[in-house]
Amino acid sequence: MVDVDGVLILHPDRGGWSVNLERDLGIPVTTLQATFFEQHWDDVIHGRVVA
Repeated sequence: MVDVDGVLILHPDRGGWSVNLERDLGIPVTTLQATFFEQHWDDVIHGRVVA
C-alpha cells in the first residue's frame, strides 16, 4: 500500500514519506515526480487505466 498524500497513514516526519526517499532508497524526489506523478497523476486521480 502506498499512501502518497498521508490520508491513511500519518508519517512521523512532518515532511512526509518522501522526505528521506533519496537517503533511504537512492531515488531523488525530482525523479519520482518526473517518472510517476507528471506522467500518471491525472489518470490516477480520474481513475483511468493506462495500458
